[in-house]
Amino acid sequence: MDPETTPVDQIRGAELAMKLGLKKFAVTVCRPDDAEAVRKLCGDRAVIIAVHTSCVSEEGAQKFYRYCDFITACASRVIREIAYSRPDVVIAGNKIPIIAVTDIGKELVLSKLKEIGREPWDRKEPTVDPKPWL
Repeated sequence: MDPETTPVDQIRGAELAMKLGLKKFAVTVCRPDDAEAVRKLCGDRAVIIAVHTSCVSEEGAQKFYRYCDFITACASRVIREIAYSRPDVVIAGNKIPIIAVTDIGKELVLSKLKEIGREPWDRKEPTVDPKPWL
């Protein structure tokens, strides 16, 4: 990494983690193409977390669901609508949901919920969706 310009390059960061021999590491991504690239490069060694998802397109949201382990919903209408329609995901919270997609994502989210004495969203309590949705 370049200490002069300090770029944020998730793919290069994942490459560095692998080069350093890390067996498991987390990578946050805000671009769907980065999620795809990291998954193809690292496989299951990377736990991929989508962040800053508010303005993601339908296509981008689908890519996040395909390649990420969990996703922060932020103010994204499309991320939330997909989560609400999928009984296979675990949703933590009803205001700014965290959506666990994969087995490792679910394990991590459920572990954190247990640690703080909370349960996943039961889909019965009303959602508190942002206004406006983006």
